[in-house]
This record gives sequence, C-alpha cells and structure tokens, in this order.
Amino acid sequence: MVEIFQRVLKVFENITRRYGKPEFGLNETSIHGLPVPVTEEIVLKKTFGNLLHFARDESVTGRRYDPKVLMVAPMSGHYATLLRGTVKAMLPEHEVYITDWADARDVPALAGRFDFDDFIDYIIEFVQFLGPNTHVIAVCQPAVPVLAATALMASRDAGNSAGITDIDGGADRYAAQPDGGQ
Repeated sequence: MVEIFQRVLKVFENITRRYGKPEFGLNETSIHGLPVPVTEEIVLKKTFGNLLHFARDESVTGRRYDPKVLMVAPMSGHYATLLRGTVKAMLPEHEVYITDWADARDVPALAGRFDFDDFIDYIIEFVQFLGPNTHVIAVCQPAVPVLAATALMASRDAGNSAGITDIDGGADRYAAQPDGGQ
C-alpha cells in the first residue's frame, strides 16, 4: 500500500511541478562557413507574448537581404524554445522572428482575457510590425489563427504579401487518408 501511495505522490509531483523557461542559447550561426554572433532581442513587447528577433551581427556579415520569417509557436503549455532546432536551422539564410507567449500563470487577471480573436490580432500586429514580404510559419496549434489572420489581412488589402507554412497544424491531417483517419 505504501508503494502505491508513493507512486501516486510521484505522479502528483510531476504534474504540479513548475519548470523554468529554458534559454534558446543560440549565440552563433555559420554563414558560408563564417561564424556569426547572434543576439536574441525583444522587438515588440506585449502583455500576452513578445516578438523575439535573432539578430545576426552585421559587422561580420554585412547587410543581408534574407527573407523575413515569423515563426508562430504553440501556446499549448510549451515554451517557444521547443522550436530551438528549427530557429537554428533557419538562421543562416533567414531573418528569424518568433512569438514568445507568456505563461498564463504569470499574467495578472486584471490584464483581461486572451481569446481566439486576440490571438489573431497579435499575429496581425506582429506581421504588420515586420512589414511586407514576411513569411509566417505556424507550428501546430496556431495553424488556424495564422490562417485566419492572413485571410483577414488579405481581405483588408493590408499590403503584406505574407506567405504561410503550416507545420503539423492538423486542419486536414486525415482528409487524404482512405479511411478518413478512422
């Protein structure tokens, strides 16, 4: 009986433990074999999430006109650092930005709520902040809000020719399967 109780306590401890936010730790990239320092900077600070930029040192690379990429990270209980490997892979040839959502436990209730419409508004604001020709990559859960945001921007003729990529958004995951995903 004691052993079962200890297991139950261990499970409870694991599900209630708060984990600290890991660092991206991306201090350098390589461009054409040349080591280039990278600085992580908040370029737009918002209540429910910030926009991070991984700035490559132009004193080493010179001014580059690489494509701008906004990675929209999931909000579903993970930190944006879950996408560290994807950011690292894109750094040599892209100007990389990523959403860094706030942990809901750290946002005061007085800040109000953050719903689907707010999520879309944040994406629109981030894309407009970055300007024309920003490519948006939705990773998993934000696929639908990204699609909605870019559709709204297009309907308003917002002047941004953003392309979008959905990585595992699941909106049509089973559509092509013969059994309909059953």
